Amino acid sequence: MTWGMILKLYAGKEEKSIEIAKYKVINSERLEKILARFLDEQKEQLEEETREGRGWGIEIKLVDENKREISLKNLHELIYEQEELKKTFTMTTRAVGKILTEGMS
Repeated sequence: MTWGMILKLYAGKEEKSIEIAKYKVINSERLEKILARFLDEQKEQLEEETREGRGWGIEIKLVDENKREISLKNLHELIYEQEELKKTFTMTTRAVGKILTEGMS
C-alpha cells in the first residue's frame, strides 16, 4: 500500500493542489515521523505567509494506488491487521522450523 501526501495552498479565494510525495506505508511510527518532519520544515514558510496576510494551509490526505481517500481509522486498522498477520506467520514458521529440527535430530 502507498499513501499520497497532498499539499493544498490557499491564497485568497483560489486553491491549488499538488501531490508532493508518495511513500510505502510500513508502520504508523514511520508515517508519523515523515509528517512531523515535513511540517517542521514548512513552519518558517507558514509563519512568513501568515505575517504577510496571505492564506496558507496544509491539508494532508492519505490515498491508495487508485487515488481513493483512506481514512486514518481505516489506515490504522490495515496496518494493525498486517502486523498481526506477520506475527502469526512468523510464529508459525518458527514452530514448523522447530518441529523439523527436532525431527531431524
